[in-house]
Amino acid sequence: MMMKKKKYLMTGMAAMALAVVAGCSHDDGIRNYSDEEKVQHAQEQLGIEIDPNQDWNMTAKAKASITVNGDYGETYTVKIYANDPLLDGKGYVLAQGKVESGNTFETSFEYALVEKALIVGIVNHNGFTTYRSVPMVNGVMNVTLGQQSAAAARGPRKSMAEPSVPHITIPDANYAQSFLEDAKEPTPENVVDNYDNGYDAPATEGHWEGGDITITTWPKLPNFGWQKDPSWGSFNGDPDGLNFYNNTILPLKNAYDAIALEYDSYNHPKEYVESFNRKIDAFYAIVNALGTERANWIGIWEQPIYGAYSGTESHWVDGTPAHREEDPTYAKKFKITGNYNKLINVLSTEQAYGDARTVYISGKWSLSDLGTGQDGNAIVEQRVGGGAVIVIDRGGELNIPEGKLMTFVNQARLVVMPGGKITGAGKIEVTNGNAEGLEGYNGGSIEIGTFNNNFGKFFNYGTFKCTQYMAGAGGSSFYNHGVAHIKNGGTNRDSYVSTNARIFNACQWYCEDDMRAYILELAAGSYFYVGGQLEMSCGNDGSNDPTYVAMAAGALAQIGDLDNNKTTWIGPTSGYAVLETGGISYMNWEPGTPIPENGGYFINNIAVSVDDKTMGAGQAQGSDTYVALRDYILNGYGSTGNVFDPIGKTPAPQGNGGAVLVNKGAADVQIAASDGFVAGVSGCTPGYNGEVSQSQQQQAEDRPAVWSYAFEDTPYGDYDMNDVVLKVSYHYDEESGTVDESRLDITLCCTGASLNLTVYLDDQILFGGKEVHDFFGEQSGTLINTGLEPDVDYVSSTITTPEDFSFADADFWIDSPVVVGGVHIAKAGQDPHGIVVPADWQWPLEYVCIKWAYPNFIEFARDASTQDETIKGWYKQTATNPVAGKVYTKQ
Repeated sequence: MMMKKKKYLMTGMAAMALAVVAGCSHDDGIRNYSDEEKVQHAQEQLGIEIDPNQDWNMTAKAKASITVNGDYGETYTVKIYANDPLLDGKGYVLAQGKVESGNTFETSFEYALVEKALIVGIVNHNGFTTYRSVPMVNGVMNVTLGQQSAAAARGPRKSMAEPSVPHITIPDANYAQSFLEDAKEPTPENVVDNYDNGYDAPATEGHWEGGDITITTWPKLPNFGWQKDPSWGSFNGDPDGLNFYNNTILPLKNAYDAIALEYDSYNHPKEYVESFNRKIDAFYAIVNALGTERANWIGIWEQPIYGAYSGTESHWVDGTPAHREEDPTYAKKFKITGNYNKLINVLSTEQAYGDARTVYISGKWSLSDLGTGQDGNAIVEQRVGGGAVIVIDRGGELNIPEGKLMTFVNQARLVVMPGGKITGAGKIEVTNGNAEGLEGYNGGSIEIGTFNNNFGKFFNYGTFKCTQYMAGAGGSSFYNHGVAHIKNGGTNRDSYVSTNARIFNACQWYCEDDMRAYILELAAGSYFYVGGQLEMSCGNDGSNDPTYVAMAAGALAQIGDLDNNKTTWIGPTSGYAVLETGGISYMNWEPGTPIPENGGYFINNIAVSVDDKTMGAGQAQGSDTYVALRDYILNGYGSTGNVFDPIGKTPAPQGNGGAVLVNKGAADVQIAASDGFVAGVSGCTPGYNGEVSQSQQQQAEDRPAVWSYAFEDTPYGDYDMNDVVLKVSYHYDEESGTVDESRLDITLCCTGASLNLTVYLDDQILFGGKEVHDFFGEQSGTLINTGLEPDVDYVSSTITTPEDFSFADADFWIDSPVVVGGVHIAKAGQDPHGIVVPADWQWPLEYVCIKWAYPNFIEFARDASTQDETIKGWYKQTATNPVAGKVYTKQ
C-alpha cells in the first residue's frame, strides 16, 4: 500500500482553531502566519535568501505590428509562437490573425519575459508556412516580412547576391588541331633536352678570333656595353662612328627598350613570343650592321635568359657569323596518336613561351613507365612547365595511374576536348594562376584520384570526377558548368587537408562525403550537394575576401551537416533559393552573447530547413547551434526590422529580411528539374517542388499557448509546488482547429494535497464548484498525478474569458481550510506559494522540492535583477533541465 499524506477532517470552527499538517507541509498548528514568517520558512526550505524585490513575475505584455508582403491578393495567417515549433515539433500560439498581402497585422499579447525574440509563422492558403525569429524590443514586435527592397547598409554586392558563373572562350576543333601542326611523335631522342645536341655552323669568308660575342645553345637577348656611350666621349675624332651610332645603334637601342617593356607582360603570350623573336632579330641586325671591329668596340654581346650554354668566346671577321643550329630531332610539339607510356622530360622545362612544348593526344598516353631518376628511385611526376599545353582531343586519353602525378606550373594549361578523357587513380596538381586564355578546361570526361587546384582556374563543361578535391591559395577557383562528382572535398574527420576552395557552380556539384570550402557561388537552377559535413571558412586563403555563400533564385543546396564558421549566406533579392541541411554542428556564436559583426548572417531570400535540430551542442558550453542559426536569420533583417543584440547595440541592418525557416521539404519554392537528372552523373538539378508535409499539416493545427499555475496548499509548504497545478489557455476547437479567445480552457492536472481544496478565478468558483479530488473522480486525500498515486486523465472546464483578462495578472487561487483567505499567486515580498509559469510546465514529483527538480529556480529567487537567460528561464525544458527523474511525466 502506497503512503498517503495524513488526512485531517475539520468541521465548523475547528478549522479556525486547530493545528494540522496538510498537503506536503509538516507544520504544527493553525494560525495566521505573517509574510515575514512564510518567507523565512521558504528560505530555509530553499537554502537561500530570497531577494525582497523578487515579484515572481515571468510574463510580459507586448504589441505586435507585422506587415506581410507576399503574393498579390493572397491572404495570410499570422501566428506568433511562445516556442519554436520547428524545434519542439509542436507550436504554442500566443496570438494569431489574418492579413492580406501588403497590409499589417496588429495585436496585443502576453509572452514569457525571458524571450528576447519570438517565432512568427506566415501561412498561405495552401498551408505552406515560413518561420522567422523576430526580436522583441521594449515589448514591441515591429517587422515587415517578405520585403523586396534593395539591400541596406553592409549588405552584399549585387554580384554576390545574384551570382552567375563566368564562361570562357570554349576551345574549338581548330584550336585543338593547331597543336597537331608540325608535331612529332615522342621518341627516346626528342623527349630529352636535345637542343644541346646542336652543332656549330662555321663562319664564311672569314676566320675565328677571340672576341666579345659568346655563342650559346639557348637563344639570347642583346645587351649593350654602354661604356662606349657618346656621352663618354668614345666617338671623339670618329665622326663616322658617331653618325653610325646615332643613325643605327640608337634607334635599335630605343626599339629594344620598347620591346623589353612588351616582353614583361605575362598576360599576352602571343606578343611575348613575337617580342622574343624580334629581340633575336635585332641582335643579329646590330652585329651585321656594325661589322666585327665596331661591334667589339661598342661592346655588344648576347645576354643569356634562364641560364647559358658553356660555349666558346669568339667573334668573326667578315662574312657570315658562326652560329648554333638545332639537332634535326628537336621537337617543340609532340603528338601521341598511338600508345605511349614514357616520360616527356622536356615538358618540365620552365622556359619562356617561345620555348614551351605542347602535347596533342588523340591516342593514349599513360604515365605508367616514367623510368628512374639519378637517385635510382622511380620517377612519379610528369611536370608540365611554363607555357606548355596538354590537349586531349576527341578519342584521346591521358591515363595517370595510382602513385603517379602530373603537375602544371607557371601558366601551363590542361585542355580536355569533348570526347577526350583523363583516367586513373593518380593525381593532377595545378600550382599556377592561369591568365586569361590559359585557364584549365574540360569538355570531355575526367575521372582521377586527386585533383589539387592550388592557385589555379579550372572550367568544367563536361563530367568531372575525383576521389579527393583540394585547393589552396586565393585563386583556387573551379567554375562548373557540367557535372562535378567528388568523393571527398579536401577533408575528412580523421585528417586535415587545407582546402580554400572557391566553387562557382552553374550545374551540379555532388560531393559524397565531407567538404571544405571558402567561397561558394550557386547560380540559378544549380544543385549543390554534400552528403557529409560542409565546413565553410576552413582557413585563410591569403586574400582579404570575406567567406560567403551566394545563392541565386532557384539554387538548391542540400548538405548533411553545416559547420558554418563566420560564413554569410546571401540569397537573391527576388525569388527564393533553398538550403536544406541535416543539422548544424557549428555557428561560431553562442546564443546569449554579443552577436558577431564580422559575418555569419543569413540574409535576403533563402528558405532554410534543418532536419536534426539537436546536433552541435558543445561549440561553447551549453550552447545550441540550431538556436544560433535561428538567431543569425533573425540578425539578417532589413532596414525595417529590429536587430536583436544581447548587449543592447543595434548592428547595421543586413539584406532585405527575406531569410526564413521552413519545415523540411516544405519551402513554397518551385525549381524545374533537368531532363535525365541522375545525382552525381547527369543533369543540373533534381528540381524542387515544396510539399506541405504531414508534419506541416500537424503544425497547422497548433495549440494555443499555455500558462501553468502551481500552488502550495498550506502556509508552511515543502515547495514541491504540486498541491494544485492548473494549465490555462484560450479555448481550442478540436474540429475546426481554431482558437477562440472569448473562452478559457482551464485544466486541472494534479493534486498533491490531502486537504479538500476548491479552485477559483477571482470570485468565480471553477470546475462546477467541485472539490479537486471530486472533480478527478477520486476519493478525498488521494494524491493524484504526483508519482505516488494512480495516474489519471487531466480534467478540464471551459469558461467565458473575463473582461481585460491577463494570464500574468489573473487571480487564480485555491481555497484551503488551513489558510485564511486562501492561497493566491505570490507577490513581491512573499514566498513562492503560488507561481505563474508561462509554459506547458512539468511539476516536481511528490516530496521533491522545486530546487531539486529545477536547480536554477533558487538563483532566480535569489536575484530579481538577473539578466542571465538560463536563470530567468529556469523552467524551460533542455537536455539537462529539469533534472531527470524529479518531475512528473504522464504515463
